[in-house]
Amino acid sequence: MGESDHFIDLHKRLVALRHNQDFIALDKAHQLIELITLCSNSLDIDRVSVWRLEPELDHISLEALLDRQHGICREAAQLKQADHKAYFRALLDERIIDAVDACTDLRTCSFTDDYLRPQNIVSMLDVPIFDHGKLYGVVCLEARVRTNWSLSSIAFVSAIADTLSLINTYEAWQQSQQELDYVTHFDDLTGLSNARALQKRLTVLTQNTPERKNSFSLIWLNIDKLKQINQGLGQSVGDQIIMAVARNLRQLVVRGKDKVARTGGNEFALIVRSTGQRHSLERTIEELLDQLLKPLVIAEHKLQVTLSAGVCFYPDDGADVTTLLRHAETAMHQAKDRGHNNARFFNAQISRDARARFTLERQLRKAIDNNSLTVLYQPIVAARGHHLVSAEALVRWQHPEHGWLTPAEFLPLAKSAGLMYELDKAVISRVCEDIYRLGCCGIHLAHVAINLGVEQVLHPHLPRNIAALLTHYHIPGHQLEFEITEDVIAHDSIELQHSLQALVRLGPGLSIDDFGTGYSSLSRLKHLPFSKLKIDRSFIQDLPGDKDSVAIVQSIIGLARGLNLSVVAEGVETDDQARWLAERDVDYLQGFKFSRPVSLDELRSNYLGAAASA
Repeated sequence: MGESDHFIDLHKRLVALRHNQDFIALDKAHQLIELITLCSNSLDIDRVSVWRLEPELDHISLEALLDRQHGICREAAQLKQADHKAYFRALLDERIIDAVDACTDLRTCSFTDDYLRPQNIVSMLDVPIFDHGKLYGVVCLEARVRTNWSLSSIAFVSAIADTLSLINTYEAWQQSQQELDYVTHFDDLTGLSNARALQKRLTVLTQNTPERKNSFSLIWLNIDKLKQINQGLGQSVGDQIIMAVARNLRQLVVRGKDKVARTGGNEFALIVRSTGQRHSLERTIEELLDQLLKPLVIAEHKLQVTLSAGVCFYPDDGADVTTLLRHAETAMHQAKDRGHNNARFFNAQISRDARARFTLERQLRKAIDNNSLTVLYQPIVAARGHHLVSAEALVRWQHPEHGWLTPAEFLPLAKSAGLMYELDKAVISRVCEDIYRLGCCGIHLAHVAINLGVEQVLHPHLPRNIAALLTHYHIPGHQLEFEITEDVIAHDSIELQHSLQALVRLGPGLSIDDFGTGYSSLSRLKHLPFSKLKIDRSFIQDLPGDKDSVAIVQSIIGLARGLNLSVVAEGVETDDQARWLAERDVDYLQGFKFSRPVSLDELRSNYLGAAASA
C-alpha cells in the first residue's frame, strides 16, 4: 500500500471512530482508551499513551496508557522537567519528536536507563496536543522494534492529537451546550479544521486584544491549476494533491503556528501568532513560505504542484474577522496574478485592484452567459494566388465602459477566474452557428480555425461536446479546425492522445499554433494527430532581412515537411514577406497585408461574395 493510500485508510478509520455514536457517548477517559487502542492497532505499535502538561509547565502526568503486553495501565505517573530537560525543551517548543533510536536521540536519551531499556523501547514518536492554541500535552508512541516514522503515520497521530484537543474542548463546553458534531468543524478529506472553525478561532484572537503584542498573521493558500489537473487526470489525483498539501501544513514547523484549516476546494488558511513586532513576524512568515512554496511532486503522475499565498496582519490590515479573511484572499489573488509559486503581503492598493478586478470578472462572466462576446474572422489565403481558403475565429469583447477589448486585455482575467472553458465553449458554439448561417445562404467556407485553451483540450468530454454542436447545427466536422498552442502539448498524456484522436475522427483538423514559442518536443509531435503548423508572428516580422529569423523559419518549414504538416505563416504584413514565404513553399498566409479581423457580414460581402452568387 502506497503512503497516500495508507494515510487515506488511517484517516477513514479515525473518522469512522469519531462519528460512531457509541464513541461520542463515552466519557473522556474511555474515549482516550478507544483512541490509543485505534492508534496501537492501526500502526502496530507496542505502547501508546497520552500525557497532560501541568499548568506549572514543569512536569507531565499520565492520562492513559495501552501496553500490548500488559493491557490498559491505570496507575498514576509523572515525568519531571528537571530529569528530562532536553525532552521538555522540544516539547515546549511544540515540536514533533520522532526519535528512531530513542536511546541515542538527544531529546529522549535521558529516559534510557530508567525506562527505555527496562521496557525494551527502541523508537519513540511524540506529537503535541493543543487546546485553544496552547500546548495541552502529548501523544506518545513507543515501539520495541526500530521504526522509521512515515509521514502518513505522523499525520495520523497528529489527527489523533487534534481529536484529543477537540475532546478537551467538548469536555469544557458540555456544561453549557450539547456536543458539537465533528463534521461541522473539520474537513472530511484532510482532517484539518474547516472554514467555520477558522472563523471561530479568528474571533477569539480578535476579541478584546487590540494590543500589538497579540498580533498575528493570516495566510491564505491556493493550490495552483488544481482545476486543470482534475479535468485532465481525474478527481482522485486532485484529492491526493489536496491531502499532500494538508500533510505539509500539518507537519510545518514554525514558531507561533496556531490554526491550520482547509477553507474549501483548493484553498487553505494558516494562523501564525507572534508576541514581537511586525518586522519579526514578517521574517517568520518568509521562512514559513520558503517551506510551503517548494513544489510538491506527486510521483505517480510526475506533477509539480505549487501554491500561491497571500498574507495579512492583525491588527494592521484589519481589526475584524471578515476584513482579515477578505484581505488575505485578496493578497493571494495578487500573488497568482504575478505567476505561480508566489506570495504577496496585503496592501491597500491590492484591495482597490481586487475590487476592480472582481467587477470586471463579473462583467465578463455575464458577457459569456449572455452570448454577447463578438467573434471576428481573419482570412487565411493561399501563399500562391492569395485566394481565400479559410479564416481564423478571434474573440473580442465590446465592454460597455472600456470599449473594444482585445484578448490580451481580458484572456488573462478569464484564465485566473476559471472562465476559459466557458469562454472557449461560447466561441465554438458561435462559430458553428455562423457556419450554419452561411450555409443557409449557399455559402461554403472550407473551414474555420478556432483556438482551444488547455481547459478545453484536457476536458474529458471535449469530443462529445463538439459532436453535439456539429449535430445541432447540421454542419460537417471538416468545416472546423482547432488550433492548439505548444504549451498545451506539454500536458502530453494517454488521455490527451485519446481525446485528440477522437476529435479528429469527427472531421476537424488540428493545427499547432504559435509554433516556436513553446517547449514541444518532436517525440510529442510525431504521435499526436496534427495536420498543420502555424509559424508564430514573432519570427515573421523581421523577414526577409534578418538572418536569424530566416534561419529559424526555414528550419520550421523543413521540420513541418518532415512531419508531413502543411504550414501557415501568421503576422504577414508586407509584400516582401509574402513573396519570400511563397518561394519557400509555405502553404498559407495570414496577416494584416490581406485583412484585419472582420465581422461575419464583412467576411461574407468582401471575401465570400463569389461563393454566395454561385
